[in-house]
Amino acid sequence: MPEDTVGSITQTSHENGMRRMIEAGVEPITWNVVPAELQRDHARSDRLEAVTRVFMEHLFKVDPDTRW
Repeated sequence: MPEDTVGSITQTSHENGMRRMIEAGVEPITWNVVPAELQRDHARSDRLEAVTRVFMEHLFKVDPDTRW
């Protein structure tokens, strides 16, 4: 679960929420790791374009239709 998607008003409530999720078995990651998890490895070329599009559009805030 992306830990940077856990919203809260204070750092303490964020930490408490993360602790509860970890105790429930959640493995915390950060949002920028999610697309890499979808790709699994660089040998999976069938997903490379889709994963690159997610990275460019959401992580780097680049128009995905722009040629890199």
